[in-house]
Amino acid sequence: MVIAGCDRRAAPASAPAQPVAPTIVSLVPAATDLIVGMRAVDHLVGVSNYDQNPQVNGIRRVGDYLTTDWERIVELRPQIIITQYAPGRTPTGFEEHVRAIGSRQENLHIERVDDVFAALVRLGDICGEKQKAGDARGRLRSQLQAIRERAAQFSPTPALIVVDETGQNAAGPRTFLDDLLTIAGGKNVIDSASPSWPSVDRETLITLSPEVIFQLLPGASTQVQAEAMRYWEPLTYLPAVQKHRIIQLTDSTVLLPGYHLGDLAERFERVLHPTGQGQQVP
Repeated sequence: MVIAGCDRRAAPASAPAQPVAPTIVSLVPAATDLIVGMRAVDHLVGVSNYDQNPQVNGIRRVGDYLTTDWERIVELRPQIIITQYAPGRTPTGFEEHVRAIGSRQENLHIERVDDVFAALVRLGDICGEKQKAGDARGRLRSQLQAIRERAAQFSPTPALIVVDETGQNAAGPRTFLDDLLTIAGGKNVIDSASPSWPSVDRETLITLSPEVIFQLLPGASTQVQAEAMRYWEPLTYLPAVQKHRIIQLTDSTVLLPGYHLGDLAERFERVLHPTGQGQQVP
């Protein structure tokens, strides 16, 4: 007993527990792109079927806006599931599934450029990566501000953005594409009182008279691009057609309000106010 009582060597102190990185399933490609952009891809264990960012190629696909593969999600056991549903549009049974697996739903709203910055703040909180989110916000804000300042030297160029191969579905006001067009020195020919995603027929195009038309065709084949271009050929009364300023953009991110907003704004800017030779987009 004496020997035991005299042995007062302190037990080695245990290392402080490290915080566990939240595991996340993102059913929102824009949110996935923002998480990748803030360099927090290690939190992702599942992503949407529509995600095309190469940095998530090895991550499990678990569904999309309407169809969720709950069997796969159960296997992944994420702590957080990121969604984007309008009020009253959450699929029946979705919330019950989330609770059943002990996860938490985080529903985002990403439609405008300001929404992207707000989403970065929230994703920083969700991931426990406030510093990375703040850095990502700073990089994106600086990029957009530089574009805005360069474009401010020129008069706004009347432009139209169409979002499919038919040339009839446009990006109107209160959309991230309209925001980017304004930042890049363009003026949307769609009236500010119009719906956010209006249909545009040929008769309407006459009155709109855009000088530049951006046609966004993510992932389109050369055949689809050629067919889409043929739509414009007869419309010789349009300044954009006369000046050969129909610009097709096919990157997978052109319809995604994510971290690549700045890159898209730069491409808009180079076409709207070219400083080099020609009108081609690098």
